[in-house]
Amino acid sequence: MPENPLHGVNGSGQDAGLGLVVRQQEPKNLEGPFRRTDSFLTPTELFYIRNHFPTPRLDPASYRLEIEGAVQNPLALGYDELRRLPTETRVATLECAGNSRVFLVPQVDGAQWGLGAVGNAEWTGVPLADLLERAGLVEDACEIILEGADRGTPTEPPSHRVPSRTHAACNEIRRCAARS
Repeated sequence: MPENPLHGVNGSGQDAGLGLVVRQQEPKNLEGPFRRTDSFLTPTELFYIRNHFPTPRLDPASYRLEIEGAVQNPLALGYDELRRLPTETRVATLECAGNSRVFLVPQVDGAQWGLGAVGNAEWTGVPLADLLERAGLVEDACEIILEGADRGTPTEPPSHRVPSRTHAACNEIRRCAARS
C-alpha cells in the first residue's frame, strides 16, 4: 500500500493509521494521540516522532559509534560491540521543545504541535558515563556534542541563541556527565 499522510508506515516503522497526527510529511513529524494515551508509559506505536531531516538508513554491519576529541582513548565501536556492553533501563520523559506550540499567541514558526509531542518510555542502552569513562574523558572537557546520522540543511531558523558557557558551568556539565 503506498504511503500517504494519513496511513502508512513511517520512518520508525510505526503505522500512521494508528492515530498519529501528521504534523509534517517529510521530514516525518508525527504527533502521538494525546487522548488515546491512558497509561504511564506511552505505547511504542503511539510515541511521537520528531525529525529535522530525513530518517537515515543505517547498516548495522558498517555502523560505528565514535567518541573522540577531549578523550585519552578515542573509541570506534561497531553495532555488535555496542550491543554486547552492559546496559541499563530507565523510565524517562521525552518532550519536543515545540510541544503545545499550536496554542501560542501570536502564532510562531515551526511544526504546530498540539499536546502529543511528549511521551514516557523505558529506554535501554549503554550509559553515556560508561562510554566516556572507557574513552578517558579528560578532566577539563567542557561540553559533549552529540552528532546523529541524519543530515540536511535546516529549513527553520534557530529559535534561540545558546548562551556562552562560563568555567563554572563547564564544571557543572562535567559533574552531570560523571553521574549519568
